[in-house]
Amino acid sequence: MKRVVKREVRVRNHGLICFLGSEFFSLEFENNGRQLESISLKSRIKKPKIGVLYMVSLESENNMRFLRKNWRSAFIGVMEIYKEILEIFKMPISKFVVDLNSVRNEYKSVIHWFNSPASHQPMVEVNGEKCSYEVYSWVLDNIKSSEDLRVFAEPRTFSTKEARSITADKLFINFGGWIDSSHLKLMESKRIIISNSTITDEEINRFLHSLTTGSDPNLTFLVFEIYRDPNFFILMDGLDAIEIGNFEFSFKLNNGKRCRVSNVIYGEEEELNLQGIEIQIVL
Repeated sequence: MKRVVKREVRVRNHGLICFLGSEFFSLEFENNGRQLESISLKSRIKKPKIGVLYMVSLESENNMRFLRKNWRSAFIGVMEIYKEILEIFKMPISKFVVDLNSVRNEYKSVIHWFNSPASHQPMVEVNGEKCSYEVYSWVLDNIKSSEDLRVFAEPRTFSTKEARSITADKLFINFGGWIDSSHLKLMESKRIIISNSTITDEEINRFLHSLTTGSDPNLTFLVFEIYRDPNFFILMDGLDAIEIGNFEFSFKLNNGKRCRVSNVIYGEEEELNLQGIEIQIVL
């Protein structure tokens, strides 16, 4: 039957989104943003003990189709099912969502799988409210396989973090209070958005100076979302910048391109003083 399906069935314009935790997973099939089907793991329900055996419920809710399968962990289960889906339907995962609190001690296995040839996720979303900073830091240092990496996880505490390379083409970090100029120099991303940033104007100025001499050659767009008023006298110090608009400046890089730096106030968040320092590299 598997050979027949592989030969006769063609699946086009469909995506596969995977949500993973320590005791659950869900695979959602979608077409143009519309969910069509889903496969999810439901933990066993133990009935009262009869003799030396536990009775396991096989009842389904709402007449849903189900398959009984025993795995040591949800992660092993999702790898097994995904391998079969990929082999039969040639449908790679388009988005992977993982919660660092949910995967617990399996986080290293999950990330190693992300990085393996058996897995290719164009988009990875990392969640985890008040997660371990050690786990958070390890994941950022070791994840390699994502084209679009979105880190919504919030560590319980922040501490000094050694600068390591991040290779995702697009990078979003929701709690970027740990990021300084040394981290930015090692980010290989084209587009970077750092929310809840606490970076200083002096740090940004140092980073802009490094851009003039060739650091971050892939960068085209960078945003720091901050809750303060930036000082452009400090930001533009020593860069021979020209003012091209209201709180918008431009200076030349050594490679002939220009760097534009502007201050954007997000209108719907004015009461919070949420602003953005946008940096664009243009021809």
